[in-house]
Amino acid sequence: MKSYYEMVKDLNKEFTIPKLDDIDSNNSDPLKEFRDLDFLKEIEPISEFEKESVFQQIEEQFDKVPGKSLVRAIGKGGFGKVYPVTHIQTEMKVALKYIEKNTHSDINSIERLCNEINILKKVRHPNIVKLYQTFEDPDNLILCTEYLDLGDLFDYTTQRERLTEKEARRLFRQIIFALSYLHSIRICHRDLKLQNVLIDQNKNAKLIDFGFSKEYSKGEKLNETLGTPAFSSPEIILRKPYFPEKVDVWGCGIILYFLLTGKHPFANFNKEAMYKNILNGKIKPHRSINNRVERLLKGIFNVDQNKRFTLEDIREHEWFGDYEIEDIRGFELGKELIEVNESLVKRVEELGYDYTYTKDSVEMYIHNNESMVYYLLYKKYLERQANDTLNKMKEKRLYTRAAMFEEKKRPERIDTKASLLTAPIQSKSPSNLSDSIQEDRSGLKPCDINKIWTSSQKLSFINRGGKSKFSQFKVKN
Repeated sequence: MKSYYEMVKDLNKEFTIPKLDDIDSNNSDPLKEFRDLDFLKEIEPISEFEKESVFQQIEEQFDKVPGKSLVRAIGKGGFGKVYPVTHIQTEMKVALKYIEKNTHSDINSIERLCNEINILKKVRHPNIVKLYQTFEDPDNLILCTEYLDLGDLFDYTTQRERLTEKEARRLFRQIIFALSYLHSIRICHRDLKLQNVLIDQNKNAKLIDFGFSKEYSKGEKLNETLGTPAFSSPEIILRKPYFPEKVDVWGCGIILYFLLTGKHPFANFNKEAMYKNILNGKIKPHRSINNRVERLLKGIFNVDQNKRFTLEDIREHEWFGDYEIEDIRGFELGKELIEVNESLVKRVEELGYDYTYTKDSVEMYIHNNESMVYYLLYKKYLERQANDTLNKMKEKRLYTRAAMFEEKKRPERIDTKASLLTAPIQSKSPSNLSDSIQEDRSGLKPCDINKIWTSSQKLSFINRGGKSKFSQFKVKN
């Protein structure tokens, strides 16, 4: 059985710093082999090794690192606290998850941790949290992931009491797309719950926490009893062999019900009663659950896993609706990178990294310093592109509204001698009608005035403070 440090080294060979006891005192430069690594290249001789801890090395890349400045943790997972930091070179926010080795020294914790890192290194999908890099210091293993600033789906929903059907469907679709991708490469999550779905600044869902995830074969049944009881399926509660895909489907149903109602479909303060509700699979009616959603949930909450909906059944359901999977620049899901943005690689090179090594790292999906800088710049590029598109849409909308306002046909007053006769004395006539009002009045017979009232020309009556005005209008062409 490998030791903790050996297992961590296997996961982080490129970033493992040698322990002082492992260094040969006869070697004049014991750190020579590590000097090629960018984040270690400034390490001083052995006498200063303790001072040059990974905290200090990380500080070269990140701002506000815990241990050196007071930073509030944005979350606490099963393994450790998560801190928001800023990557100095790209000025992009990332999350650093600190995992204390002494606290998680048992074999189960180690296996779960290694499993999560291995899976995060394999997957890439817009609705799955991205792992950029891993670090290690004598006391902690540090995971650097993308920063998701709107919290988890539980808080996001409860802050609004419940979500609208439109928004719930959008987030539910994203979760289904992420699971479909995972199942296509034979990985099941097995711990789907509201707290394991985070929301980014664009209000998109991202799956996290792959500690209980597992790779499986087609048609294989699993036996491990794990996960969160309130989100567990009947076969998990009964400790029976289960299809991993159907366990994930059950968890999706609970998430959907909560998004629409703000309540858990089976929750009860009494655990025995909650288990009974799960085994029955019957949900409580709610005003936010219409007939189409109810039919979908009945298919998802079928207690017989063989008859339970598959992800394909969910995608084809009437409520799920028509959809188009968004094009993700540079990626083909589950496969190699289609193209590397050459201009971004050059930008990474300008920051002091090797061009060829950066390009190879991105193409081979290696989690190192070069690829992290590339992906952060790539994310920054996409955000800027999205903002530019949004601004153009706003400008176009404002321009269109202004144009419509200018081009809108308005009634234009046409003053004639006849109309002046019915206007109050204080009215001003146009310059081209400078005739005397008195002359016009005196020269017109009473019957002619009656003709004005009964003519086919349109007259508009406006009653203001008891005074009547008659004005002749026509629409401007």
